[in-house]
Amino acid sequence: MREMAARAGVSVAAIYYHFPSKHDLLREFLDDSWRIALDRIDRRLRTVEDTPTARLDEIVATVIASQNHDEFAQLASVVAMREHTRLNPPERAAIEQQQQRLLDLVEHTVTDGVRTGDFTTSEPAEAARAILAVTSSFALLRPVAARPMREIIPLAQRFARAIACA
Repeated sequence: MREMAARAGVSVAAIYYHFPSKHDLLREFLDDSWRIALDRIDRRLRTVEDTPTARLDEIVATVIASQNHDEFAQLASVVAMREHTRLNPPERAAIEQQQQRLLDLVEHTVTDGVRTGDFTTSEPAEAARAILAVTSSFALLRPVAARPMREIIPLAQRFARAIACA
């Protein structure tokens, strides 16, 4: 808490005034992180062609870019993926609802693709889980990756399309 206060240029007391505990700070951080990420995906989806493949590519690109655009984003995404389990059950459930919203979006996109013939998986729900697992792993592995994001995003998009056709 002292380090955060120093970086923010405020006193530790000021942080505790707004966030009575570390869990409150974590909950707020996670809630904001998920809200911002989901809003960004929604905005980006309004700008792409309305096909399942284009939507899936945009979701994958936006998740990876959001998680990797700078060092703070990389750290924040790792916290967002791992630390929600430290929250109390009601707070954890609220974060898990936001995670579910992203999973549902990917699953609906894959299901639409199966319906249109763009994708061929017989397991859209499991394909969606695998796509998000692969996509999210780029946040964990990106700091050691030798390839730039401009190469990683198309690679992840190809992986996601392949999963949707597996």
